[in-house]
Amino acid sequence: RYDLSSNNSLFDLDLSGGSARVVANSEGRTGSGVIRVSFTHVSVTTEISITIVGVESMVLTPRPFPSYSGSTGHVADELNLIDGSGEYQESQLELKMGLSDGTSVDVSSSSSTSYAIVSGSGIALNSKRLSRDGVSTSGSIVVMAIHAGWYSDANVTVTL
Repeated sequence: RYDLSSNNSLFDLDLSGGSARVVANSEGRTGSGVIRVSFTHVSVTTEISITIVGVESMVLTPRPFPSYSGSTGHVADELNLIDGSGEYQESQLELKMGLSDGTSVDVSSSSSTSYAIVSGSGIALNSKRLSRDGVSTSGSIVVMAIHAGWYSDANVTVTL
């Protein structure tokens, strides 16, 4: 038996399919609630605390590619010519979802995440990697990201 009297209207239980599945409210409410589970054939009751969090931010950042120790602390929004090589630097897009409990989740490689060039030229986007388009020696693009219907808080500008 399930008791949802302390769920604070944050979630419900879906009992279809032979097992219980917690389903968050559709109104965007966040917080904690409790499910009490009891078994009538034995005198056993337990409580499960459930926390529902919400999305507060979607932060898009270009990072150096290939990555290296410490590269997650650097922003690669300018792709420069690598001295004497004829090659340009590349960057890789990182999308972090900030949650209402203060944590963040990297959703950069999620199948629910997509990236698009909003405007500009000179830089190509392949999956989540940005590189010179092959012929340009200057240029600038504006990139956006979407994850499961949530848009990045701000678009990112990357230049050559």
